[in-house]
Amino acid sequence: MTRFSSGEIFSCTSEIPMVNAPALAGGEADGGWAFFFGGAYECAPGGGLYGVRTRWGALSASPARCIRADPGGAAFYGNAVPMREDGVLWLYAVVSEAGNWERSRIEVLHSPDEGATWRFNGHLPLPRGFLVGTAAVRKQGGGWCLPVYDELGWQSYVLLGKRAGGPWELSPAMHRGVKGIQPALWEDEHGGLQALVRTRRGRLIHTGSPDGGYSWTRPRITDLPNPNSRIAVAYDRGSRRLLLAYNPCDQGRPRFGPNLLSLGRQVLRLALSPDGGGTWPVTWRSEVACGFGEYAYPWLASRGHGRYLLAYQDCRLSIRVLEFAADDLVEANPQGLPHSLAELRDWRNNRPRLRFGGADG
Repeated sequence: MTRFSSGEIFSCTSEIPMVNAPALAGGEADGGWAFFFGGAYECAPGGGLYGVRTRWGALSASPARCIRADPGGAAFYGNAVPMREDGVLWLYAVVSEAGNWERSRIEVLHSPDEGATWRFNGHLPLPRGFLVGTAAVRKQGGGWCLPVYDELGWQSYVLLGKRAGGPWELSPAMHRGVKGIQPALWEDEHGGLQALVRTRRGRLIHTGSPDGGYSWTRPRITDLPNPNSRIAVAYDRGSRRLLLAYNPCDQGRPRFGPNLLSLGRQVLRLALSPDGGGTWPVTWRSEVACGFGEYAYPWLASRGHGRYLLAYQDCRLSIRVLEFAADDLVEANPQGLPHSLAELRDWRNNRPRLRFGGADG
């Protein structure tokens, strides 16, 4: 029987009534960190960046710790991307003082003692409106690729550097002529870069760079649906298996007055491509969560030996993590039918009621 281990690692409180955009950073063999931002609502003044220490096997977590917040309550924090190198944990985090993402900057933090203390290293020298939000790639031959995107122009780029702490070189735009943000990046078996990108077109786009980020192929619109929502990928070079976490819908997300109904994010799916993204067999897919609500902002991380972690936000009221093996996706759904994991049924039955209000991200 297929085994999926799942758990809630953070649930909203009166002090943190909204959370979003989890990011995972491994450290020890059975644990690490999960980061996310939270506040009264998205873009609310005084929102902060939080982290919890986790144990993956038992999927448990410590109480949330505020890593970064504005004491004056004017700034708010957003997506964060962790990177680990030589025992140092680096964190690139979005912050804005202007009440919108278009005026944001990217802060650089690092911790030399596994998250016990954090030091501020300034801001990346990029124009306002540049954000991070998807996982960095450590290249096999050395060096790092950190995806960034421009919220104003809706274009994606990659920062190229030899060290996790920089300095960085900005690549050319990844998909000129087609708008998209939050690129999900991986390095293929030839050392080139590949990316799937969120769009407003109802489909993901794909582009590649044979020279490690210095030039990009013409973007191609895929058959993979996307309702203007963040995705996550994880690639195994040995088997050429590419995992994708995404919302399999091509509808956008309308607003109704001050409330937000997340049309298109009610289903979160795991899909597997056996050939590095060339094809996505219908028989290898499985629903992680579905219902009336929002299950979004996935983050995939490898635990090795074919096992993975998937973090995502549930209705912006909690952060959940699912542990699974890639082979389990085939076993869970051999007939290629829409499938909800049995171990996750209680999530839909017992999840908190939706709260409305705030801004869209």
